[in-house]
Amino acid sequence: MNLNKIIQLSLKDFFSAKFLTLSLAPIMIVFAIVFGIYFLTDIDFATLLAVDSTTHPWLGWILSFGFMQSFINFFLYIFIWGLLVVVSVVLSIIVVGFFTPKIVKEIQKRHYPHIKLTNQNFTLSNSVFMYLKVFFIFFTLLLITLPLAVIPGINLAVLYIPFYYLFHNFLVLDVGSSIVSKDEFLSIVKSNKTLFRSTTLTLYLVSLIPFSGILLQVFYVIVISHEFFMKKEELLNH
Repeated sequence: MNLNKIIQLSLKDFFSAKFLTLSLAPIMIVFAIVFGIYFLTDIDFATLLAVDSTTHPWLGWILSFGFMQSFINFFLYIFIWGLLVVVSVVLSIIVVGFFTPKIVKEIQKRHYPHIKLTNQNFTLSNSVFMYLKVFFIFFTLLLITLPLAVIPGINLAVLYIPFYYLFHNFLVLDVGSSIVSKDEFLSIVKSNKTLFRSTTLTLYLVSLIPFSGILLQVFYVIVISHEFFMKKEELLNH
């Protein structure tokens, strides 16, 4: 089954009463956290742009032009808003992770009752090294790309790279560990890298649309669940 058909099947699941109800709790939690962060860390751009002209005469002269202040203000708003969207996506993944086992079991019940969950040995303690590795690489990528964040035009683009890495790995690991064993997970992911990466990249790009990253996290879990069940079914048939 190709990605288009998987997404169509997942949308049908997502818009059912059961999953829409299940989506409410994580959506409310993430909205509360994100807007709490936004309002509690309200930034005074005028203060940020206040420059001592005696210490930084050239910068003070540049900012003395009204259009330059307007441009930099606009740039800062766009940058912070874009960063807030990306952070909300990552935060949503973490919150929805607590609901993943329930989502997976519902998908199994609806479409794959003949496939047993074999994730008994894939506990958090057994996979903690994998999560730590993901965090380490994420922070390394973030440190590498942060210096480029000050360059207008490419700042958000480069920051999207480490956050996509986190999005992809968290989503795949969270769903996979709820369905298959650790050995099955490593085998499935290794032999289907293109499938999972193309899927998560598509979902990540959709999630960059404001609020969709919060509203559609359960849908993302449904999509990846279908892919893991299908790949597990292929393993059983061989």
